[in-house]
Amino acid sequence: MPKSRTSAAVSDFFLPSSRIPEHKIQSRETGGKLVVDLEPVPKFLSRLVDSWAPVAMIVSFKLETDNSILIKKAQDALKRYNHQLVIGNLLQTRKHEVVFVTEKDQNWIRLTEEQIKNEVDIESLIIPSVLKAHAAWIEERKLECL
Repeated sequence: MPKSRTSAAVSDFFLPSSRIPEHKIQSRETGGKLVVDLEPVPKFLSRLVDSWAPVAMIVSFKLETDNSILIKKAQDALKRYNHQLVIGNLLQTRKHEVVFVTEKDQNWIRLTEEQIKNEVDIESLIIPSVLKAHAAWIEERKLECL
């Protein structure tokens, strides 16, 4: 039977300080294996949106390995945390394409073959797109205040 593979974002888990050993873990004492039992990092995005920055444009990120769930997971995050933009990408293509998911639509940003050949970083396309989205968001807020 083939072994299944799983992955997780390292930043989504942590080892509570109460469980950190005082001294180095000795490899001979573990029998050659080390099993790490991590806790999920508490989600703070809802507190950021609701309490700390309720009038700010909030952008979050979603990295997946399964293309069939990326958009849905990004949309779910928008609903759950009530923020403005999720920048999603796939682990396999993260350096070449991202998708901007908002309440209204999805917009893929992809490097061209020439840009890839010239080693253009995807961030050079992401940053201007975020700035444009932020400017549009500010204009919408101004209209709402009139």
